[in-house]
Amino acid sequence: MVFIADHGAPLLKTSLDSAWQRFVQLAMDAGVISAEERFSLHDLKHKGGTDTAGNRADRQDALGVSDAMMKVYDMSVLVVRPAGRCG
Repeated sequence: MVFIADHGAPLLKTSLDSAWQRFVQLAMDAGVISAEERFSLHDLKHKGGTDTAGNRADRQDALGVSDAMMKVYDMSVLVVRPAGRCG
């Protein structure tokens, strides 16, 4: 996946990280999430793998990780509340 900057070039990782931190801070300031509920971009990948329907091979394919890395994903537990509507 490639994110495009205003000038049309691929967005640098450092720029994406900065934008993400501003986004999360705005969500906390607005009371949408608490500091304890803060999550990273990588947590979104983990959540996507967790929510993928099917068996382990289906989740591994969705995540695009090796067998060794899949063991890490299978062992870790990320607790999140179900997605809901904003507003």
